[in-house]
Amino acid sequence: MKKLRSLFLMVAVFMSIAAIAQDNTVTGIVKSSENGNTISKVEIRLKGKLEVSAETDKNGKYSISVPNNSSNTLIFKHPDFDAKEINVAGKSIVDVTMVSAVRYNQYGQKVNRQELLPESRDGYITFESKDKNYKLWLDNRVYLDGATYFDNYDKN
Repeated sequence: MKKLRSLFLMVAVFMSIAAIAQDNTVTGIVKSSENGNTISKVEIRLKGKLEVSAETDKNGKYSISVPNNSSNTLIFKHPDFDAKEINVAGKSIVDVTMVSAVRYNQYGQKVNRQELLPESRDGYITFESKDKNYKLWLDNRVYLDGATYFDNYDKN
């Protein structure tokens, strides 16, 4: 009888460990903030992983399995929208609204954007792109000018 109890206890422990280690399936719809339309081909990956785990279908729907021992943060990326990170801990349905990354110039033409990372270097504010092709820095100088005028002109 004791062996049967210990066997039952071991089975119960293994089943509880398996239940704890299960993945959480997260589903939802990805939409645009501008017009509310769904967005297809949005790549979804778990933060800390390099490979894409899921992608939205033509209706903007997605489903992804999130391990319980992970960061629980999903990253949504699309070329025409700003990337978005969302913590999905304890959630099974997460609808996402993405902001457009497309910008237009004063003539109405689409322009490409380059993200600049701000940084302070020796007290100077610098903005530099990740690929280091663009750089802008702000510095200042103080100029002092002086002049002296005398009324020493001849009155003859």
